[in-house]
Amino acid sequence: MNVSAQIVYVAPQIGIPVCEERLDICLHDAEYWAEHLGNYSAKLQAKADFFQVSAVALSAVTSGAAWTLISSNRATWAVVLVAVVSLLTALAAAYPRARNYSRGAVDAARLNADYGRLYGRLMDARHAVETGRSPSDDHLQSLVEEFQAVRSKRQMLHPRPARLEHELEQQLQVRTVDVEVDVPMRPPVSTDGSRWLRFRSNLHAYLDPFAPS
Repeated sequence: MNVSAQIVYVAPQIGIPVCEERLDICLHDAEYWAEHLGNYSAKLQAKADFFQVSAVALSAVTSGAAWTLISSNRATWAVVLVAVVSLLTALAAAYPRARNYSRGAVDAARLNADYGRLYGRLMDARHAVETGRSPSDDHLQSLVEEFQAVRSKRQMLHPRPARLEHELEQQLQVRTVDVEVDVPMRPPVSTDGSRWLRFRSNLHAYLDPFAPS
């Protein structure tokens, strides 16, 4: 397929030409995560703090003198109350560790910084291409490799930001339609644009080989 957009880098490990659209997708991806991962990290930390405070509060309740009287009561309501509070105390302590909230918040914060630095470098490279000062192949190769490394770390986040990933995927689909309408130089398309959509789909698959089809 003849791609009329300017080729800015050829990935030597696969031999697939990477055009300006590839750089744009990398740039959009980095911008998105640099903007959202900070809030995601804060939300994870807030959840971890909530469960930690809950566990401390429940422990304080169960260690009180009044609780000793309740737990020694043989009435059905007292037995049920003791069992429920004990279960909630255990869940409040175990659930955030199982969900990896605290560590996930730290990892997301670090990735937020990584994406911020990467976004700046990609912006510089995109500006160089637009002004006719195309960066060297080695520089673009290092950017692509850095992007893939940061992306791989983000895909290893636990818990994964599934809602944000879905939102980004929707944005990429919208951008696909925008590019089909706005870019004057593009691969030949049929009347329904299916060839161009396949081109964008293949490019996205190369960008993220582990994404679900």
